Amino acid sequence: MDEKDYLKVTLNGFLLNAGVVGLLRLFEYAEEYDELGCVKDEDYIIDNQDLYISKKFILTHNLADLYVKSIVYYLGEDTKFIRVMSKQDAVNKLFEKYDPEDKKWIKDVNELFKEFSEMLEKASFKSGYEILASYDNVEKITLEMIASFKKEKDYITKKDLYFELCRLLNQPKVKEVLIFKDILYSKINMFMGDVSFLNRSNTKKDITQTYHNDFVQPLLDDLSYTKSKTKPCIDCGRLSKTTTSLSFMSDVTDDTNRKKSYYWNCVPDAYLCPLCAFIYSLVPLGFSYAASDAIFINSNINIKTLQSLSEGMFYRTDEADKNVWYKVYNKFTNLELSNVQKRIDNIQVIVRENHKDSKRYSLNMIDKQIVTTLANSKNELDYIRNWYVKDSDEFINVYQSTVEHIINRQSLYNFISRLLKISLRDGTNSNHLFPILIIQINSQGGQKMEADTKQAYVAKKKGEEMRVNLTKDVSTSDRDDKLKGMIYQFLNAVSLSNRDAFMNLLIRSYSSVGQPVPDIFFSCFESDEKFRTIGYAYLLGLKSDGYKKPKEGDVSE
Repeated sequence: MDEKDYLKVTLNGFLLNAGVVGLLRLFEYAEEYDELGCVKDEDYIIDNQDLYISKKFILTHNLADLYVKSIVYYLGEDTKFIRVMSKQDAVNKLFEKYDPEDKKWIKDVNELFKEFSEMLEKASFKSGYEILASYDNVEKITLEMIASFKKEKDYITKKDLYFELCRLLNQPKVKEVLIFKDILYSKINMFMGDVSFLNRSNTKKDITQTYHNDFVQPLLDDLSYTKSKTKPCIDCGRLSKTTTSLSFMSDVTDDTNRKKSYYWNCVPDAYLCPLCAFIYSLVPLGFSYAASDAIFINSNINIKTLQSLSEGMFYRTDEADKNVWYKVYNKFTNLELSNVQKRIDNIQVIVRENHKDSKRYSLNMIDKQIVTTLANSKNELDYIRNWYVKDSDEFINVYQSTVEHIINRQSLYNFISRLLKISLRDGTNSNHLFPILIIQINSQGGQKMEADTKQAYVAKKKGEEMRVNLTKDVSTSDRDDKLKGMIYQFLNAVSLSNRDAFMNLLIRSYSSVGQPVPDIFFSCFESDEKFRTIGYAYLLGLKSDGYKKPKEGDVSE
């Protein structure tokens, strides 16, 4: 490799790194679908923390077109356009049973047609129609056609207008422009502000050309500029002919044109070279999306690790909120622990929150100990991944709450206690609690982790045996009611770290069945941690009602 033929980008902050992941996705798209193609180790080279980008690739490929097409390819499935257009079969099926006298049929058809017309009348789509009107070889969609569809009262005629509009919408260029518009105001604007296609003055201009003017042409100009370059980049330090204010990225820095007092001596320095600005524009393609938020797992170990952490992280909005955190943190359970211990300093989980009252970046640091805990707890985390607990009007995502405790370095004992109280109150299954106890043991680490886990299993077994002894003559449905008072007493003793109260209850229980107290319980006096581990394990055995691994969507209520 001759370095003079390449531009080098080195991993740095999470936004640049997200842009690097987005750029790699653009390369992958070009390799598969672009006429000129893209060859790894020739058009781009990955070397540890460095990415080398071929100048020839930049000069010969239509980067703006690749940008738009790769955004649509990777993010387009999760758009209202695709969801609404996918309902054409539903419309067909309804008209196969045409019955305008049936109230339910009328309601179902009207809902589908209303959703369709509301999509067509979005302001972003109206500007899209104006853009499309300038293209040759594209059949036009007009506001008059949409108005005619909306006003039509005859269902058969309206169906024909519907499918004619669908035909026009399915034209490749129409789909590209409208899907990009959908993504623009649902995802891209989470990261970028008043720039390029997001600038109000550009809403009716060609998307590809607008992007080219703001992000590609400056890069081409910089590559061809042979005179001295004097303007430094805040990210890579490279000197360039021109720079772009970093303020086009939302919530990153103050507007360098409007507010200069933030900077030293009132001289703004938050400027990017054309290459870094181009890479920052790819940040939306580097993040993954879950419900209304965007997620990025950041690591500076090397680019290959960064890629692997982002693989398989695209979700549909309507499917994401259930298991998104499983998908995110499962990445860490699959990392090689030897590699973790040797090389990881910190991994960041960045969430771009996009709520009405909260638009900000939140960051969780994942260090070696947390990664090790997650990896050691892979089986337990998999067990609870689909478990939800209903507490009044609140649904508790057991998996997400457990992981949040680990990330925030909070003990899980109070969480176990809360869930056990809900289970006792509502008479629901509590089998998801013992895996959480094992995760708590794993979070402590150390050489005694394996021994502590074995003791927990022994204590749980003793609880299960006591449950059988105390409920021999009680029907299965009444066993929890029989033991509820005793379990509450044990739970109070354990949660308050009251060994004396716990041991008194234990002695009375074993005396009632004519058995000595097992030796395992004398380990409770070794430490508070050991007492809580054994105490909760025994309680969970006493409350246990057989094995039941949750299926997706299971809720304890």
